[in-house]
Amino acid sequence: MFISHEELFLKTIDDLRNKVASDDDYNLVRAAGLCRHLLTDSGKPLVKILDRKYGVKIEFTVASLSMVGLQMANLSMVWTTISPNHLSDPVKVGLKDFLAIQFLRIENHIYSVKDVIRAASHCMGGIHSGVPKDEKEKALHDIEPRVVGGHKTTHHAITSICNVVISAMEPLEAAIKGIPQLQGL
Repeated sequence: MFISHEELFLKTIDDLRNKVASDDDYNLVRAAGLCRHLLTDSGKPLVKILDRKYGVKIEFTVASLSMVGLQMANLSMVWTTISPNHLSDPVKVGLKDFLAIQFLRIENHIYSVKDVIRAASHCMGGIHSGVPKDEKEKALHDIEPRVVGGHKTTHHAITSICNVVISAMEPLEAAIKGIPQLQGL
């Protein structure tokens, strides 16, 4: 192996932080590709290779969400942030539940965290520059030019995903670096 899983993980987290901090659309779509590598790669995602080795339970702290608003709103597009905020009590979820969180609706398509990571990675340039594989991916791809609050819709969605991922990876990052973690903080 060219570099260890640990070095790859640490450099990926640093890269993810830098891309999110840039607040640039190119870097954010590339950040989605990094999230794919960390969380959803076929076979074994990087985080799964390392969390068991270091005995770290990975938990994602997200806003308490209700899909009722996404399903009932009479708009062509509705989304809510998954980043914890002052409007809701945060909840902790595991990887499987995090990837399944539905937080975006475009027309009749509802998107999970995993859907957004995959679409950004596979057809928006995060890893590949492909074409949407189905109507659901096409709707997300076509919504891209819409601007909300000065940024594209996917900009907001990917930023909130990445910020939650970065926070969730901190205990594993500390374990790899040998930094003791304070419990209960």
